[in-house]
Amino acid sequence: MTIQLEEFLQTAKRRKKKQRLDAHKEDIIKLVVEDVTYMEIQRYLQLKGTKVSVPTIVNFIRRLKIELPNSIDS
Repeated sequence: MTIQLEEFLQTAKRRKKKQRLDAHKEDIIKLVVEDVTYMEIQRYLQLKGTKVSVPTIVNFIRRLKIELPNSIDS
């Protein structure tokens, strides 16, 4: 059975457009600027009801640094 790309795309699961951490973007930027550790950022997010791993936080911050290089100079 051969499937066409268009057919596959109709049933394929899509990645979420917005990440869980996007809602906390400004807080995370402030915490990074204040040199708060990744583990402390994780703890802060848990207190806010968002459970994520430290590597997820690291990757999110890495993407922020690419998007906003002048905002985060840590």
